[in-house]
Amino acid sequence: MDKSKNRINSRQLDILHGQMDDVLKVMKENTKRVLDRGHRLHELSERAEALEQQATIFVKSATQVKKKAKFRAAKWTLILAGFVVI
Repeated sequence: MDKSKNRINSRQLDILHGQMDDVLKVMKENTKRVLDRGHRLHELSERAEALEQQATIFVKSATQVKKKAKFRAAKWTLILAGFVVI
């Protein structure tokens, strides 16, 4: 009877070891995925910051171009108005 219990316990232990190995594999894979995700999120954050800086520079440049265009338009309006008056 003890031998049959030992066999059953041995089988149960083998099954438990197999299950533990499976759980460890899943946990290692999940840990790897979490680390990879963290790395990708960090890269995405850096790209977003760079894009935000570029957008700020673009807005400043667009504002300068708009001011120059208004100045040119006003200048030509004054020139044309001067010719009409003369």
